[in-house]
Amino acid sequence: MFPVICLTVCQSAAVLAFLAGRIAPGGFHAVMAFLAGLGAVLAVWRHWTVTAEVCAVCTAVHAWRWWSRGGGDGIRRQLKCWARRFEGTRRASPSHA
Repeated sequence: MFPVICLTVCQSAAVLAFLAGRIAPGGFHAVMAFLAGLGAVLAVWRHWTVTAEVCAVCTAVHAWRWWSRGGGDGIRRQLKCWARRFEGTRRASPSHA
């Protein structure tokens, strides 16, 4: 039960810091996605299925909001850099004649 209390306190602190203007929206969504992900793992470990589902949805929503509001710009640049180096190989389909 102690880890659940710690996660709740951390999430409450993140919400209060966001409302007080101490955390930018991108940072808030990143922190909440991370904490909700930890909550989902903890709920699966404790066999709390409904809590795990709720935490998984919260993780997905916060991660999406972080990514779509510019939080993943560095990651996007790195992925584009890797994509430029990728060279696809054209393969002919097998002929059955």
